[in-house]
Amino acid sequence: MLKVDCKNRGNLIFKNYVIIFLILLSGVEPQAQGQGVKKAFYDSVSSPWVWAPTGAALALFLSDQDGKVTDFASDHRPIFGSVESAKTYSDIITFGYFPAVATLTTGMRVYQNEPRSYWKYPSFLASPAATYGVNVALKNGSGRIRPDSSNDLSFPSAHTSLASAMSHTTDLNMRHSSIKKHAKWFTIINEMLVVSVAWARMEARKHHATDVLVGYSLGRFFSGFVNRLIFEEQADVKIMVISEDRYYAGMSWNF
Repeated sequence: MLKVDCKNRGNLIFKNYVIIFLILLSGVEPQAQGQGVKKAFYDSVSSPWVWAPTGAALALFLSDQDGKVTDFASDHRPIFGSVESAKTYSDIITFGYFPAVATLTTGMRVYQNEPRSYWKYPSFLASPAATYGVNVALKNGSGRIRPDSSNDLSFPSAHTSLASAMSHTTDLNMRHSSIKKHAKWFTIINEMLVVSVAWARMEARKHHATDVLVGYSLGRFFSGFVNRLIFEEQADVKIMVISEDRYYAGMSWNF
């Protein structure tokens, strides 16, 4: 059985949460203009799809409603019925469906707009990779116990982060392809699937409500940020042959 002082644990989680806010706030500059990493960061972090879930998580945390929402989902299981069903569903959608649609739509977008930009074809991997890396760091740093007490890697929800990142990536790809007129309907469906993954993680007793809300924000932020860097901020990729068996490859952006 994992033992932890609940008060100290809560304070530690809150401190980590505040750090996230400070990092995001550091990039908000209404006068940001031009192109580059700075502008991409500002445009992404200022999105209400990033701030609204984050604000909701903070409100739940401060009002002590986080536990009540989590307990309702995990005790009643109104949608999936069982822990195993919820876990299986969240795995299939997060690691099956979303990677497939993100891969297909990225390939379609690049092929239709920049067919010779070969390095952009695997770009669908960038935002999930960044999102997962930050999730791992926060999980190890916060030490929040999961609702089922299986370990202390509850905060934030990696499933929700990855689903959110790949859903938004798919949406952006479709809006810049030949099927953009149908994009809004796929966006609605995909966002509903992301919400269902978040709820499934709570029914499976793997996450608290604040975990999935912050997870959604992180995924949304990184998908927007990476998309702007790769497709809008004119990233410069250079490959130079040094000798027959030595190559140099580099990528750069304006700051």
